[in-house]
Amino acid sequence: MSTHAEKEINAFLAGLPSYQRKYLEQGISSLTREDTHQFNEWFRKSEEWLSAPNPDEELIAGSLPVIAETYRLLLAQAPVRLKERRKREEREMRGVLRSFIEIAVGKVKRGRPVRAELSEQILALDAEGKTNQEIHETLSASGEHLSLEGVESYLKTRRRRLKQ
Repeated sequence: MSTHAEKEINAFLAGLPSYQRKYLEQGISSLTREDTHQFNEWFRKSEEWLSAPNPDEELIAGSLPVIAETYRLLLAQAPVRLKERRKREEREMRGVLRSFIEIAVGKVKRGRPVRAELSEQILALDAEGKTNQEIHETLSASGEHLSLEGVESYLKTRRRRLKQ
């Protein structure tokens, strides 16, 4: 069931171009390439309109800051939509933060650490013609604690493809 506030929001959004509706409802990441071009043009014009010496009131009413503020005020009266928007904004901020961390620190590798030297050693012993049991015994003698199943796992085809 729609509340009066939601009807006001829908009426407000209905009068806007699609790229503006998408931006207000779903954020900038939802814009297509064409929408982004139109949004950037709108943003540039909004800056020009607001900084003009004698700004036209009609142009100012159609500027990004004014439309965004109007939408924000309408949302404040519709708690369900406001909650949805806040959740989306939090998700987007986490994504931005994750991207920033990846840029600053480097991509965080998940899962068990790769043991490249051990893998190379096992593949070299296999290339010499040793059996899995012999490879296991050789590794155990050198102080490496790896089960026979572990040796077999390192010899799987997918690992060999990764090395090449």
